[in-house]
Amino acid sequence: MSFMTNPTEPLYKLNRTRDSLCFFWICWLTYFCTYLGRLNFSASMAEIISAEGFSKSALGMGGSGLFFAYGIGQLASGILGDILNPKRLIFCGITLSSLMNIGMGFAASPGMMVLLWSINGLAQAMVWSPMVRIISDRMTHAQCVKTCVNMATTTPAGTLCAFLLCTVVISLSNWRMVFYITGGFMLLISLLWLTGMTRLEHILEKHGIVEQGPVIPVPESQKEKKECPFGKFFWVPVWR
Repeated sequence: MSFMTNPTEPLYKLNRTRDSLCFFWICWLTYFCTYLGRLNFSASMAEIISAEGFSKSALGMGGSGLFFAYGIGQLASGILGDILNPKRLIFCGITLSSLMNIGMGFAASPGMMVLLWSINGLAQAMVWSPMVRIISDRMTHAQCVKTCVNMATTTPAGTLCAFLLCTVVISLSNWRMVFYITGGFMLLISLLWLTGMTRLEHILEKHGIVEQGPVIPVPESQKEKKECPFGKFFWVPVWR
């Protein structure tokens, strides 16, 4: 089983409270880390200008590039999330974003920073839409609503931690270390996401509750085969 669903196969929903909590916190931490890897540039900009002598307008293009790329990426992500495996799409997005953050620590010019940060915007756009897809697919309606509301806490938590991290790290080291630490943390979270969600897929098989997808009309020519009394015992899940 995978977190990519098919309208013709059963939908396994999380049933046990501990599984739902584990699922929520993995999603929460994953989306929380995107704020660290998105806002650290703005939080470090004053120190970068002071230490490197870059102009504010040149670095400002980096922030503009991120949000422009993020907007375009969101449109593409919504489409790709319905076609590709959302679990892997999120993993790729977080991993690419972590690499762009690490690359920022090595950047030696405003132009390189703008390029890396624009790619970071595209990478981060690959997270939210697929995550909503997974949440809606693997939780009951009541759980889904509650989870999406609670996920909103990642915004203040991520914003506060991003600026706090930058302040502390810059005071102890330098602005480049901010991006190294953020990139390393995001890389760990991407591995947590992949292993945690893979584990939950196996849990869903054993303890999930089944919700059958939409019924597709069966042609008359296939009704006899469909009504075979033993047919229901030979259902085979689709693995991806």
